[in-house]
Amino acid sequence: MSVTTKARKLARRKLDQSSCSNPESRSGSSVTAGCSAHTLLEHNASPTTLLVSPLSSAYHLENLAINYFFSNYVLSCEGSVGHLGYLHILRMRGFYSPALTTALLAVGTAGLASATYSQELQVDAKRKYCSALSHVNAALRNPVMATQDETMAAIMLLGLYEVVTCTGQKSLESWNSHIYGALALVELRGKQQFESEVGLQQFLYLRTQLTIACVQRSERVPSLLQKLDQEAEPFKSESQVFTCRLGNITANLCDVRAAMHSRAYSDALRLMVTCIDIKNELQTWASNMSSRIECSIENLECISEDAYEGRCHVYKSLWSAWLWNCYRGVNIMIHRTILSLMRPLILNLELAESTVLSSQYHESITELHQSASDILASVHFHLRTQGPDKSSPQVIGGLFIIWGLYIAARTDTSVAKNWAISRLQHVTQTTGIQQASALAKVLEKKNVLLETLGNI
Repeated sequence: MSVTTKARKLARRKLDQSSCSNPESRSGSSVTAGCSAHTLLEHNASPTTLLVSPLSSAYHLENLAINYFFSNYVLSCEGSVGHLGYLHILRMRGFYSPALTTALLAVGTAGLASATYSQELQVDAKRKYCSALSHVNAALRNPVMATQDETMAAIMLLGLYEVVTCTGQKSLESWNSHIYGALALVELRGKQQFESEVGLQQFLYLRTQLTIACVQRSERVPSLLQKLDQEAEPFKSESQVFTCRLGNITANLCDVRAAMHSRAYSDALRLMVTCIDIKNELQTWASNMSSRIECSIENLECISEDAYEGRCHVYKSLWSAWLWNCYRGVNIMIHRTILSLMRPLILNLELAESTVLSSQYHESITELHQSASDILASVHFHLRTQGPDKSSPQVIGGLFIIWGLYIAARTDTSVAKNWAISRLQHVTQTTGIQQASALAKVLEKKNVLLETLGNI
């Protein structure tokens, strides 16, 4: 069996692990599958204020779903990956494959279902999702279609569907299956994919998603991803190289956390020294960020439910806010890991009296509080309906802040935790992103105060 065939089979196997509770609907096909992208987007209604009638035609609803998707989930940022910005380039080609069309419809319909509280649209979204799975699997069986940009995009949109409709652990596992299936496809597509803007953006988006998954699961970043990232390096812009450096730092942290789980802290001192080196590297990266990328922050006192303790940040752009919170999230994980590694060390009386250890302990506590506080101060900017970047859809702001809220809630006081839970619930209510409420439920079940020497 050739390497190419193995890669396509691995991608299909990962897709088969995703959730599709109605197998019969796999054979269903969208009435617009494979049609012109320009035709799908010919209506320009305002999707965030739509009240969809169950009596509307299927064609009209699918136009609304596509329009809703592009208005609420796609963000293009010059000099960055943005969020699914490459889909605009694919749209300009004038044709979407059946796999990409049905995946777009699945996510867009799921968003409309949440915005209009329509049970019928929820069922229709699930049907389209299963149809998209069927189309993607068919594409993966075709050596030519398997390597197309549209097939890669469809797989990643299936992952986004799991975020939008998340109901718990099963959805998270399905999301994980989709991104690992996409990794197998990236290997199949080869180095030439980095020569196109779409291919490079798709890889960088996947790189971010996989790194997030590894942090969540305390797993090492796959060596295949790191190998592919090295191959993509010559094709990245200066801004992309700098941003990806944060991903490399995060990958190093993932190595430490994976080692902690596999070695039961037997070499805690060495791991802590490594973690402190990673901390120093992160601080160097952060000190260069403002000069390399426009990410200035203003602190304002404001009165709003989305302003924690009346404090809110104002950023240059939504992408800048996201990048700052990525840094803060990694900083939190580093210092939580350091504090966890201290637990076995303080049992050693000689080390317990070390001024260096004591100094690091207090530094980590301070950094945890500060980073968590700054994430919470960014919530107002993410969830605003007006601001300096009025073109940024609120739904994307919700997508960008979910994991930041979750990490901050697990780090700071019970007051902050309860406020973060209320904001996660608000994200679901205002944007329809179900993963936010799923994470809120996880936090409600946990007695999570400041995690110093406790669990990671």
